[in-house]
Amino acid sequence: GCTELTTTILPDTLTTIESGAFGGCSKLRGLYIPQSVESIEEDAFAGCVALEAICIPSSVEQIEEGTFDDCAKLLYINYDGTFESWAALYDDFITPFTAVICTNGTYYHGVQE
Repeated sequence: GCTELTTTILPDTLTTIESGAFGGCSKLRGLYIPQSVESIEEDAFAGCVALEAICIPSSVEQIEEGTFDDCAKLLYINYDGTFESWAALYDDFITPFTAVICTNGTYYHGVQE
């Protein structure tokens, strides 16, 4: 609920982004998640209405449902794994315009462009 937060640096010792951690951070525009993170819990970014881009490492083994609820401006997810890995990791709807950029191509909700 930090409504003035626009960006932050996460420590490389972080292993989990807990439920609701950035929920309602209405001015957060982008975020780089460090390689140390293994899981992102439910609603971690819910309500981040200005979030446009996020970088997620392949070290993340779990992203819970609803993580990106109400992230209407989320256009780019840069994931450093394959689309097959991403699809197994997170298959919840985000927006019709969200591009998941993986090592083997760019995908829009499972359709290769």
